[in-house]
Amino acid sequence: MAQWTYRSKTDPTQGGTLEGADLRKMLEAEIVGDDHEFRPPDSEEWLSAFKALKLLMSAPPAKGEAEKGEAAAPPRSPIDSETSQAPKADDRPQQPPIQRPRQCDPKSGPPPKSQQRPTKTQTNQATASTVSQMKPPPRRDTLGASPPSLFPKNELPGLSEVRQGSTRRRRPMDKESDEDLDITSMIDMTFLLLTFFMVTSTMDPVSSAELPPSKTGRMVETKDRLEIMLQLPDDLDWDPESPGAAPVSIEQVKIFLADKPEDFLSPAELGEQLRDGFQEMDQPKAVLYAHKRMPSGVVNEVLRIAREAGASEISVGVTVPK
Repeated sequence: MAQWTYRSKTDPTQGGTLEGADLRKMLEAEIVGDDHEFRPPDSEEWLSAFKALKLLMSAPPAKGEAEKGEAAAPPRSPIDSETSQAPKADDRPQQPPIQRPRQCDPKSGPPPKSQQRPTKTQTNQATASTVSQMKPPPRRDTLGASPPSLFPKNELPGLSEVRQGSTRRRRPMDKESDEDLDITSMIDMTFLLLTFFMVTSTMDPVSSAELPPSKTGRMVETKDRLEIMLQLPDDLDWDPESPGAAPVSIEQVKIFLADKPEDFLSPAELGEQLRDGFQEMDQPKAVLYAHKRMPSGVVNEVLRIAREAGASEISVGVTVPK
């Protein structure tokens, strides 16, 4: 059989040539496998181990190889020959016919050495010498195994340090974390919301105190007293929440006496009416009733007019607005 070329897939420089029969034995014994490529004679295509073995098994053996196989084949007993069945016709390669050993005839003597059957020890020695001469690459445990690592198992550089570091970084779950919470962004958001509400909200002014009507207060006796009434004009646009804010003068105020509610008086007419009334009294007294939102300037002006008219005592009261 012609010479086959083989090489390693990982390192193409490692390889050589072998006879077809020797290569077949190495493939069957798994000395070489899928980590090598094989090229048949007179071909440029590299085959895998499976395809190479299939091609070697389908090729008929050479004449010298057939004789070597016949000599190396162990003898078969007559019982095995009789009980063995003929193989079925399939795609398997044709095996050369096995020649039965000659029976030793006591009369004719032992057969010549060329016809004697080799012993098992001789066969094993011949096979071992042939395999040792081929010097194949080192055998692997399994076909298609990954190439050996440059580092021993679990001894990769830095692996132990990484594992130790990860062990040191572990902390018990019951311990409090030393990390602080960064609340800078939360503070910024708080001030942003505060500014937004301050700008968009409407300030509610504090309303003035509303005094309730008196229930237990002593009423002023109006007997022998002149009652002066002050009311705001009807067309006055005043703010109920801000008393005294409207510019009201004494000429705009409605001034009248309680016994004459239909006669509105001017400041001069008020002074004349008070003088006439006080002349009929032993002790001239007057009571001034003003609107609760009446400006203080108007009230003071009416009090001045009453004193000039001769009032010895003046009381001030409040009227409920109608």
